[in-house]
Amino acid sequence: MTNAPGKFDLLASGAVIAVVSLAAIIAYKDWEEWANFLLGLWLIASPWLLGFAHTRAMHFSIGIGVVVAFLAMLDLWLHYDATHFSQSHQDQTSSQH
Repeated sequence: MTNAPGKFDLLASGAVIAVVSLAAIIAYKDWEEWANFLLGLWLIASPWLLGFAHTRAMHFSIGIGVVVAFLAMLDLWLHYDATHFSQSHQDQTSSQH
């Protein structure tokens, strides 16, 4: 059984990540992905900050945090890539004609 701070942290962080992710699905804004990235970092650091290091909850927290942070950064990068590089590609093709 996990300790109370670890269990509460995982449940609360998971609920906030779910709400922010649903908001991103409904109306995408960059701040939502930045919020998920920061929540992922929080999950990575929280075992030491809240005092549940060296527990099973620590492993879940770090694993979920890494995945959430990675996916948020990947989404931000793909969105940035699509908006900035497609515009430069369109500018290049329009200047050739």
